[in-house]
Amino acid sequence: YLNHTTDIDRGTGTNLRMGADLYLNRRATLGVLVRLNTYHNPMQTPGTTTISKYMATPTQLQTLNKNTYRTGSAGYSLNYQWRDTAGNQWSADADFSGFDNVNTGNINTQNTALPGSLAINQQRVDNRISIWALRTDYVRQMKKAGMQLEAGLKTTAAYTRNHLQAAYLHNGGMLTDTGRTNRFSYREQVNAAYITLQATCGKWQAQLSLRGEHTRLKGNSIDLKNTTINRPDTAYFNLFPSAFVRYAPHKHHSFGLSASRRINRPSFQDLNPFEFLFDPYTADRGNPYLRPSYLTNAELNYNYRGALDVTLGHSQTRDYYQSVAVQQGNRAYAEPVNIGRQYNWYLNTGIGLPVKSWWFSYNSLNTFYNSYRGSIPSGNLRQQALGMGWYTNQSFTLPKSWKLQLSSWGNIATRDALFATKWLGSIDASVGKSWKEGRWEAKLTVLDMANTQRWHQTVRFANLDF
Repeated sequence: YLNHTTDIDRGTGTNLRMGADLYLNRRATLGVLVRLNTYHNPMQTPGTTTISKYMATPTQLQTLNKNTYRTGSAGYSLNYQWRDTAGNQWSADADFSGFDNVNTGNINTQNTALPGSLAINQQRVDNRISIWALRTDYVRQMKKAGMQLEAGLKTTAAYTRNHLQAAYLHNGGMLTDTGRTNRFSYREQVNAAYITLQATCGKWQAQLSLRGEHTRLKGNSIDLKNTTINRPDTAYFNLFPSAFVRYAPHKHHSFGLSASRRINRPSFQDLNPFEFLFDPYTADRGNPYLRPSYLTNAELNYNYRGALDVTLGHSQTRDYYQSVAVQQGNRAYAEPVNIGRQYNWYLNTGIGLPVKSWWFSYNSLNTFYNSYRGSIPSGNLRQQALGMGWYTNQSFTLPKSWKLQLSSWGNIATRDALFATKWLGSIDASVGKSWKEGRWEAKLTVLDMANTQRWHQTVRFANLDF
């Protein structure tokens, strides 16, 4: 199957943000914030698929995928903050966010050798997400002891409702696709508490933190065939400690050591089992059995005069997940899967210096080595790869308020578990001028001047070849 498609996007959006603060007195402030967003994108994806079989004439399919994406969101926030002259403060926040998405798609497929072989697939997805959040934080200054204590509570409740309606052409009429039409609902509530202690003593700084989270999940998917999927692991509790210490033997030198544990939760759509067709042989879907990943990280840092920064670190990720193609019949599904463990070693360096009074230079180089150990439906995974990325920015301040900037970023060829990626990068430039002491400015920017920002990925693993 050799497939070529082109995405033609024409998206437009509007954003509105309004806020106000009321100063109740010299110590207390009450604030309100409103956020409104809309997005509309009629996208077309024309494509061809050539199917070649041994000792047979190739078949070519012409596909036109018409999609319309409409998204609206609204957010409302109310916050209160109190602060005294000693630096102690208390804050409370209440937030609500709502998202309403409607996506429609129409896929027409024609075998070029058979004029009457038109196939039509239609789908409409209605997605609504509601998120409530309450949070309070307290900061206590203990200046005589050189310490600061911070603690807080947060609860978040999210509810998403999704409805996929699918149909296909049958005997001249559209027939409901009972295997794909589906309703999916998902609830998630996270209750968290944390405490952080910071201390400074001479040339030493230290910070200890502990965060506890209790999560309750409930997901349910049901199609017209009454096939039901329930989200497992409905409740769990985790502790996430972190520690940091920094030593500055000289005003120009400092050394830091840190360690932490974090969680990376799947998004709502990662868990949604709906099937989104791109063409008759390619589809995307979520995985309701996807588990969160847990990352443990430790790193050593050196800083010189705030200009040179060097970091050496190592991390391990348990239940690392990634999008994986699964072959079922003649259709390939891309879905997120927990593939196992990721081991990461990295060395990052960055330096920013004024070369001349009119020339400032910043350069960074990030290198890493990744190793993956696990298993997926296609087979056992044993992969490792070296990677490196760079960024450089040269800023020039010229006479008569002119400014020139040259920059470049890039990554060498590397591998991320199943995916092998070729090198890519960009060379960018901009020139600008300001007037009236900087109150007016005009700038011209050119991106990717060498036309090298080209993303190319391949997978060669077990029976996966694309």
